[in-house]
Amino acid sequence: MATEPPRILYRLVQTDPPSLQDFLSHEVLGISPRRPLSRREQDRWRGVSHQDSLDSAHIKGTESPWLGRYIAEVRIPDSGAVRTEQTGRDLSHFTVWADPADLLSWVVSVAPVEPVH
Repeated sequence: MATEPPRILYRLVQTDPPSLQDFLSHEVLGISPRRPLSRREQDRWRGVSHQDSLDSAHIKGTESPWLGRYIAEVRIPDSGAVRTEQTGRDLSHFTVWADPADLLSWVVSVAPVEPVH
C-alpha cells in the first residue's frame, strides 16, 4: 500500500524570491541527458526535484551548491493537477510533476542554504 506523499516539500532555487525558471524541468530547460534514459528516467526528467524536509534540503544544497543558493518551502494543495512521488535512492528525494507557475505560486517562504552570519 502506497503512503500519501508529503504536502510540504522543499526546492533548491537560485534566487530569492524564486522565479518561474527555478521550477522548470530539465526537459523544458532543454538540458540533454548525459546518457540514454529509460522510460522511467524520461518521466523523472519531466518533473522537478524536491526534498521532504528542510534538513535534507540544507544537506543537498551544501553538498551540491550549483543546485541553488536558497531553499523554497512549497505547500502543495490537496486539489490540483499535481503528481508527487519518492524517486531515487535518497528516501527524502521527491519528484513533482506540476505546472511551474503553480509550483511558484505555492512557495510560502525562502531561506538561504547557508545561514547568514
